[in-house]
Amino acid sequence: MRLFNPSTVVAILVLFAYALPCMATAAAMHCDTATRKWPAIACTCMLVTTWVTAAPHALITVFI
Repeated sequence: MRLFNPSTVVAILVLFAYALPCMATAAAMHCDTATRKWPAIACTCMLVTTWVTAAPHALITVFI
């Protein structure tokens, strides 16, 4: 059994495409807005979006 089939590769690419680039981005948002609210909202939204879009591709891998 191969570790990385095409569906797994697509799931990983989607995960990296939607994930927050780095904590420096969150720190820059914190400095720009002077609050922790917007970086937290951005991190949460990006985390949810990442897993919601990557999960179907990962689940397809299970059924192939």
